[in-house]
Amino acid sequence: MPVKKVKRYVVRQGKKPGVYTSWKQCQAQVAWFPAARFKSFTSKADAEHAFEMWYVQWSSTKLFVQELIRTWAVVKNSICVDAACKGNPGSLERRCVRTSDQKELFRSHLYHEWTVNIWEYIALLRGMKRLIDEWKDHRCIYSDSRTAMARIKKGKHNSMLNRTNNNAKLKHALQQRELWFQQTKPNIDVLKRHTKERGEIPADFGRK
Repeated sequence: MPVKKVKRYVVRQGKKPGVYTSWKQCQAQVAWFPAARFKSFTSKADAEHAFEMWYVQWSSTKLFVQELIRTWAVVKNSICVDAACKGNPGSLERRCVRTSDQKELFRSHLYHEWTVNIWEYIALLRGMKRLIDEWKDHRCIYSDSRTAMARIKKGKHNSMLNRTNNNAKLKHALQQRELWFQQTKPNIDVLKRHTKERGEIPADFGRK
C-alpha cells in the first residue's frame, strides 16, 4: 500500500506566517485575512525553503508557479562567491564563504590575464560543484555578478579572450567545469546579492 504523502502548508501572508502541518492549521491563519498568501508542498524541506521566498502574481487564492527571491530575504543554508581583479585583463583571485557565518570555504591562488566577469562565472561553477560534492545541506549560492549569473542560465560563456601562456591552464579549467555543468545540470539556486540594498557580498575582498 503506497505511503500517503504528508503535505506542508506555507503561509506567507496571514494572521501568523509560517509552515503548518495541516490544512486546518493553515486555514485558521488565512481565513477572513485580506490578500492572504499561502501554498501547499509535499515535503517539509520544500516548504521551509519556500517560506524564505517571496511569491507574486496571485489569482483568487491560487498561487502561480512564478516565485521571486525577495531582496531582503537571505537563505541561511547558502554560500557566497566573489572575484577580485587588478586590471582587465589582469591578476585575479576568487573566494567562497558560508553565508551564515562568513567562514571562508575556499580561495584561489592569484591568476593572470583573465577578466573579472569570466572569473565570477568560474567561481559560480566551482561553488556549485562543491555544493553537490561536499555541502549537500546547502541549496543556494549567491553572486553579485549579473553577467556571471546570465552565463549560468545560458549554460555557456561567451568570452572572446585569446589563449596565452599565462591563461592556458585556466582556459582548460573553464572548459572542464563548463562540461561538468552541462552534463550534471545541478539543481542549485543561483541568487543575486543586492549590494545596493544589503551592502557588499560576504565573499567580497574588502579592497574598494
